[in-house]
This record gives sequence, C-alpha cells and structure tokens, in this order.
Amino acid sequence: DALSFGGTTSTINTNGGQTNIAERYSTNLKNIKLKFNLTEYYVSGIWAIKSSLNTARYGVSGCGDNNGALSFGGSTLNGTYSNVTEIWDGNAWAITSNMNYNRLGMSGCGDISRALSFGGYADSILSIVERWNGVTWSYTSANNLLNSRDFSAAAGNATKSLVFGGNSVAVPSEKWDGSTWSITSSLNEIKRGLAGCGTTSNALTFGGVFSANLINTTEKWNGIIWSTSTAMNQSRYNLSGCGTSDYAISFGGYVGNNVATTELWNNNVWNTVTSMNVAKNKSGGCGSVTNSLAFGGDNGLYHPSNMTEHFVVNPQTGFKIAINKDL
Repeated sequence: DALSFGGTTSTINTNGGQTNIAERYSTNLKNIKLKFNLTEYYVSGIWAIKSSLNTARYGVSGCGDNNGALSFGGSTLNGTYSNVTEIWDGNAWAITSNMNYNRLGMSGCGDISRALSFGGYADSILSIVERWNGVTWSYTSANNLLNSRDFSAAAGNATKSLVFGGNSVAVPSEKWDGSTWSITSSLNEIKRGLAGCGTTSNALTFGGVFSANLINTTEKWNGIIWSTSTAMNQSRYNLSGCGTSDYAISFGGYVGNNVATTELWNNNVWNTVTSMNVAKNKSGGCGSVTNSLAFGGDNGLYHPSNMTEHFVVNPQTGFKIAINKDL
C-alpha cells in the first residue's frame, strides 16, 4: 500500500494486524520521520487433552515446560497426602523418585534437571524445602523457609527463587540465592491460593483468597517491591498459572465451584480466552503463555484428577503485542 505525505496520517493494512503511522515532517523530505505504533490482534489458543498422570492428585505442584516437566506431591483419594513425583517427556508421564515428605499445596520452580519444592500442608502448614537434582529429592532443615506457608506462589529457578503469599496471616516474600533464604518485601494483600510466575527480578502474581474474600488483584515485582496492576476479569483462588511478568496465563480455580476460566496477560491487561476442557482447582501448571501444561487438580468435592491439558497458541493466535518504533 502507498503512503500519502503532506501532513496526513496513513494506514497500512498488514497480515495479522494494522500499522498506524503518525507522520512528522518538514518542507525538506530528507527530514521526514515516521513513528510506527504496530498492534497485532490475535484470537485465542486452545486446550487439548494429553496423556494422564499415573497418580491422580490435587494440590499438586510442578515446574518445567511442555517438553520436560515435573509434578510432585498433592493429595490422593480420601485426602491422603502424597510424595509421588512424575516426569513429563513431552508425550507421557513416568513415575520417578518420591519426595521425602508427603504434602500438598506446595509451590515450586525449576526444571526436570534442577528444582525446588517449598512449603505445603500435611496436618499443619510447613516450611519444608526439598531440592531435586534430576534423579532424587534431598532434604536438609538448613534449607527450610523462614516462614511456614501453604498454597503460596513462586518465581525463578532452582538457584534463584522467590516465594510469596500463602498462609492466612501476613508473611513477607522470601528470596533464595542458592544456599540461603532472606526476607524481602511483602505483597500488598494477604492471600493464599494465588498463582505466580516470572523471575526473582521480574515476577507476577494473581488471584487468591483472604478470609472468605475472593481476589482478582494482580501484583508485579520489580526485584525490590510489589506494586498493584490491572486485575483479572474473574476473582478466583486455587488457580494455576505460568509465563513471565510480561506474558502470562492463568487457568482454572475455585469461586464456590470449580471454573475452567483461562485468561492471558499481555503486560497491561487480562483477556479471557478459550476455557479448559474440564473445570478444576488446585492443579499443577508450568510452561509459557503460548505453550503450557495443566495437570491433576480437584474435579470437585476433593476428588483428585489425573488429567493433563495442553494449551497452545500458534503463530496466528494468542494475545496482542504492541511495538513502538521511530524510523
């Protein structure tokens, strides 16, 4: 398409979106400067049912991505706390070495070669931290959290981690440097059953519950403090999520009943997209906003699920991306 000069504003239609061009110019054409503000709008991705966990569990935690993931802990039928660990190879789950402690409601981060699980619940709220080396879990009390917490959220990896929320009283966030935990800034709200993602320098948390109040608040971490950002469209807790502080996905949860709601975060706002195939809460989740896994969970009335769902966004689907550039 052609551009029109002389002080006008022109629009170029491109595949997958529109380019709006605001022109600044002088009488000397050599001084013409174009400012591009490109926004591409996409439709949502889809959830597909994949191979099931070998052991149905709710309150399960996990980390990794669609090509290699780890699921650990949770609760099986009749409320029995579990220490089962399974590895996902991109196609199926296989049982591997158990955790040292049976528990549900942990948070975790890392990948299939190095991971952490921390906190959780087993008749009391725990501060236990276990380390995964790709083969087995190890435990030493020196690595425990400074504050017990369950149904918390986490960001980072096995050597640099951030854990936040959990418990029904105010607890500060904690940062792991590979050998010790240190106290850092608290969330702006007390909440548990929240989800989170990102790194120790840029993290995101969303959803949760305090007392009987469902929360849709989003908070962003800049490495020093938490600040409140745009809220989710649906308040819910015991949801799952993954991604980065810029692009994230939230799915499932509980609002008095299970929900299958899926929302995508684009660094500014949440957009509701295609729901999960089955509504559930307390699922494990990992991956990226365009390629994520949801596994296990509570199908209702504390009935554990072994279902795995895979969310995929292809190159023409997903969320919107804004690019500003001066030429």
